[in-house]
Amino acid sequence: MSNLLSQMQCQAKVCAPLLLLVAGCSEYDFIDKPETLTTPPEEVVDTGDVTGDTAVADAPVYANTSTELFEVVPETGDKVLQGRFLNGAGQPVDNFVDIAINTMGHMYGGTFDALYRIDPSTARVTLVCETEIDMTALTFTSTGTLISGGETDIHRVDINTCASSPLLTNSVFETSGDLVGLPDGYLYWTVAGADNDELVRVDPNTGSTTWIGFINTSKLFGLGYDEGELYGFSKTGEIVRISPTAATSTIVTVDAQTSWWGATTNPVLW
Repeated sequence: MSNLLSQMQCQAKVCAPLLLLVAGCSEYDFIDKPETLTTPPEEVVDTGDVTGDTAVADAPVYANTSTELFEVVPETGDKVLQGRFLNGAGQPVDNFVDIAINTMGHMYGGTFDALYRIDPSTARVTLVCETEIDMTALTFTSTGTLISGGETDIHRVDINTCASSPLLTNSVFETSGDLVGLPDGYLYWTVAGADNDELVRVDPNTGSTTWIGFINTSKLFGLGYDEGELYGFSKTGEIVRISPTAATSTIVTVDAQTSWWGATTNPVLW
């Protein structure tokens, strides 16, 4: 971005603080796509179904690092390792940028180049389809549609073929790391601000957006929901309680040894 454009955006924020120009006045740290993907063996491999329809999520909130899946108690920050992401051949599958659970309790996850079904009790994965859609932010709507967000775009995604259609493109908002669908039928989106993240509500039918407020934490790559509260999971190991109506936030716990890449709510337990 040119210095002139950065200056213009800084000036725009001063004149209109509620108009979010997410490029901001400072650099923002997003999930970096590696030059060489590590999906074994150096390509997307279909090793057969190792999840099945019986693999149903039974916890309210899950979160993931690039390589591992956890069940999380967001109110306390306690977490239980469910497993390392492995395919049917027992090979590691890395770079899981996010996870999501549909209304039937089935868990899905996205890497930089593919969509997978995930067994929530073991973290074993089954390839669904390859995709060029950015899956940095994944969630399901209350009607069961998979939504994927990346940069300034949000898409609807067919979970069988990875075919997609745009819901929102070239938004003034840019994803920080996640979307989550709530019982009210709306999507809640963590977006990048000049310093910390901000919260935006999205209508899944029209793509219209409503800015809610500032979150006092940055790099929220995962977003879950439980008992009326949002929970953000940061790159630096923070779990943050967030109000879905005001974006006010409180740090629940910090684990500097864990870098969160994604999280999800479980609509089966709403």
